Amino acid sequence: MASPSPTVALFREETGAFDAQTASIQVTKPYSRTQAAKFLGVHWETVGVMIRDGRLATVQIGKRKKVLGAEILRFLGASAPPPPATGTLAERNKRAKEIVEKLMKKYGPNR
Repeated sequence: MASPSPTVALFREETGAFDAQTASIQVTKPYSRTQAAKFLGVHWETVGVMIRDGRLATVQIGKRKKVLGAEILRFLGASAPPPPATGTLAERNKRAKEIVEKLMKKYGPNR
């Protein structure tokens, strides 16, 4: 069984204050539009508009587009350490493919 995505304690850059809401966002977890809307404090349809406008990046999981926790945090202006880019490009591409396959197994093609 895979371990859950780490939750990172985060601080808002503009205020420097701890934000409990952003602290509960898992950086590598894919969120639905409804879940992302709750974190962003907007309607789920607004998240769809933000995706279409290019303000929020998504990942494709099956037929659905999901918003990664890291993207929600980026939009909120919260600071989180970026993942280290180690290895060659081929190794990173291989790892990315493994992550996508893992997510496809977990969430299925129709989620």
